[in-house]
Amino acid sequence: MEAIRSGCFFIGNSTPFDEKYESIIELLNLGLEVTVAMIAGGAILGIPAGLAAYFITRKFIVTLRSRQK
Repeated sequence: MEAIRSGCFFIGNSTPFDEKYESIIELLNLGLEVTVAMIAGGAILGIPAGLAAYFITRKFIVTLRSRQK
């Protein structure tokens, strides 16, 4: 649910959000603003984490392959 909060902050809207939603379908029924906030927030949180995981994994694999030679 942090994706919605960070997406709302980034977009600048005050989408009504409550922790009681148990499924993505319930959140999508709130409308386009919530969907856009989820996508933006997911990208904001996901891209840095994905980049960090890529470089850490790449460094690990390069080190592992160089040791095998």
